[in-house]
This record gives sequence, structure tokens and C-alpha cells, in this order.
Amino acid sequence: MMSTYLGGTGMDAAYAIALDNFGALYVAGGTQSFDFLSVAALKSVKLAAAGGFIVKMPASNVVNPVLASPAAGTVLTTSPVTFAWSAVPGAVDYRIDIGSSAGKSDIFSGYTGGATSIAVTLSQFLNGQTIYVELYFARVRPL
Repeated sequence: MMSTYLGGTGMDAAYAIALDNFGALYVAGGTQSFDFLSVAALKSVKLAAAGGFIVKMPASNVVNPVLASPAAGTVLTTSPVTFAWSAVPGAVDYRIDIGSSAGKSDIFSGYTGGATSIAVTLSQFLNGQTIYVELYFARVRPL
């Protein structure tokens, strides 16, 4: 079983999903996101308001980024807070979502351009409130 984030900050939709004989997953769809993954794309500059995509996700064991700092349970006392995580082999970009509850990104959401850390201003959350951090990565392999 695997889970990942595929998309940008706009309207994205998967229209077809298929598996090949080796267990690789193919997803085809459309995007209106200006920041949808475009590394190693046939055309990486979006010339219209909408575009299409085909993504191949290999069946190999997936290594996910692991948050290194701040450690779980840390009480944040200064802002900005630098979030750092382990690198994923072959990753070309990372996305971090920070929310007030699991699965939300109402505090911060952004791409790092491949960096394995990012400083985020969280001044309003230095009162001991619990925040939730989710990390995603993008890896591009030729079809």
C-alpha cells in the first residue's frame, strides 16, 4: 500500500488510473495548477489555463521523508521555525503542509524546490497549540 500527494494548488483531477505488469501505477488527468509538477516534462511551460498530465509511479519500495526537526512534542518558543527532514533518493521537490488538525494545511502549505528544510513564521502558534506537519515528495523517472 502506498500514499502520496499528486497535484498543485489549483484544480487537478485524475481521469484514468492503470497498473502495468510490473505493478507501476499510471495516472492521467488534467490540471489548472500553475505549480503542478513539471520537472522532466515534455513541455514544462504552461501556455494555457489548463493542461494534461500522465504520471508513472513505480512499484518499488517507497521511502518517505522523515521529519528530523523540530522533534515531535517540541514546544515551539521562537519564530520562524525551521522544519527539516531526511532526503528521499531521487526526489526533485518536497511539499510541506502544516495544519491545526491532521490532514489540514490551514497554517502553511508550500513547495521547497528540492530543499530538505524550510523556515516558516508561526508566531501565532507559540502558545503550546498542537500543530500537524505532513511531508510529500515528487520524484520523476522516465517512462
